[in-house]
Amino acid sequence: MQYKSKNHHYVSQFYLKQFACNNEETLVNAMTKMGRIIDKPNVISDISSDKNYNLPQQESEQSKLEGEYAAILQKYINTPHSENSDLSIDLIEFVCFMLANNIDMRKRISDKLGELEGQIENFPVKHITQFDIGGHKGRFDMSMAFADAVFEEIYSWKFNLCQTNGYKVFITSDNPVSVFNPENMLIPTEATITWKDPVITDIGDKNIPISDKIMRREMKGSITLENVSFEQDVMMVFPITPNLCLIGFSDSDRHKKYIGRLEKSNNNVLSFINLTTLGLSNKVVYSHSKEMLKIVRIDLSSFTKYCDTYQRNPSFDIALLH
Repeated sequence: MQYKSKNHHYVSQFYLKQFACNNEETLVNAMTKMGRIIDKPNVISDISSDKNYNLPQQESEQSKLEGEYAAILQKYINTPHSENSDLSIDLIEFVCFMLANNIDMRKRISDKLGELEGQIENFPVKHITQFDIGGHKGRFDMSMAFADAVFEEIYSWKFNLCQTNGYKVFITSDNPVSVFNPENMLIPTEATITWKDPVITDIGDKNIPISDKIMRREMKGSITLENVSFEQDVMMVFPITPNLCLIGFSDSDRHKKYIGRLEKSNNNVLSFINLTTLGLSNKVVYSHSKEMLKIVRIDLSSFTKYCDTYQRNPSFDIALLH
C-alpha cells in the first residue's frame, strides 16, 4: 500500500511552541549549530521533522501520547517544583519519550534491526522470510521500548529547576534533551543499549514442497531490548520554556555540590546551559529571540577562547564552582 508522504515530527510541536516568537505560537527563530542565524523565523510545523517518520497507525498512537504529554508539560509550567513528585515523574516520562524519539536514536535502532534482517537473509536454508518487526513499525516499537528502559534508568536521578526572569533566557534545539559528562559538557554521552540475542524461528512445514522442489521455509525474527544505561556520572539539561530548565544528575554527590549554584541561576549558569544545548544539538537551535541567539554565539566564541588559552575542558565546573 502506498502512503501519502507526510512530515512527522521527532520534536513535538507543542513543545517547540513554548519558544515561539509570535503570539500565534507558530514561528521560532533559528540558528545553525555552526552559528549562522537564519534570516526569517521558521514555521514550527516545518522543523524537526522527517518524511514518514512513522507509519500512519504509529503516528496516530504518537499523537495520542503527545496529547497526554502536552497536558503534563503545561501543568508543570503552571506549577513548577523541583522534588521528585508524581508530577515530576510524569515530566520525566516525557523527557524519556523525547530521548527515544530523537532521529539519531531511531537510526541506531534501525541499524540494529537491519543487522537482524541480514542474519535472517543469510540463514543457511532456502526460505521465504517473514520478518515481523521490520520496517518503520519495528523502529517505532523499539523506540518506545527504549523510552521505558531509559525511564527505569533515570527516574531515581536528582532533578532541579533552573529559572530565569531576566533578559537572558534558555534556548532549545532539534535535540532538546542533552545528556553529557559534566567534566566536558560539549561531548554527548551515548546511551548503552543491551539487547537480547536475536531469536530466529523456523516455522516452515518440511512436508510441503513448492513448485521448484524447494521446501517452503518461513523464518520469523524477534529481538528484545534488555536495558539502557549511561555513564556513572552524567548530567541532563532539558529547557522547558525560555524561563524554565530541568537539570538532572545521576550522581547525588555532584547534585549536592551544584544545587546552590543552580538555584541562583546567574548569567554564567544560563550561558553554560545554552552552550550545552547548542553543542549537543543535531543541526539547529531555536529561540523566541534572535538577540538571544546572537548572545549564545558570542558566549561560544568567548568560551572557546578561554578554554584554548587556559587549556581547560569546557566543564560545567567552570560555571558552577568558580
